[in-house]
Amino acid sequence: MGQISVKIPGQFSVTINRERFIPYEDRPEYVEEVKKHTCDFFAAGSGGPDNYRGRSMAEAHRGMNISAAEYEAASNDIMNTMTALKYDGTSRSMVHDVLRTLESVILHK
Repeated sequence: MGQISVKIPGQFSVTINRERFIPYEDRPEYVEEVKKHTCDFFAAGSGGPDNYRGRSMAEAHRGMNISAAEYEAASNDIMNTMTALKYDGTSRSMVHDVLRTLESVILHK
């Protein structure tokens, strides 16, 4: 999880995604909680030792009305980070498949 947690802040600095976190600038503990859940989710999904105990993806994103452009930007950032961290092709493919599966659960909800 160490490498994942180091790179998660990039996810929150992508311009199209960062705008969603502006209302929480005065609640850094909330942003840190979101980052931790994100790390735990990906660690659990990639065979890491962590166990994700957060809400379902549908529940966690309900009411956010995430656009296709926002989702694509987040997905691209995740995949680019994995490539930069030299994750093997199998791991990247698995995460890509998860991201495509989650798309219908998260978009415009």
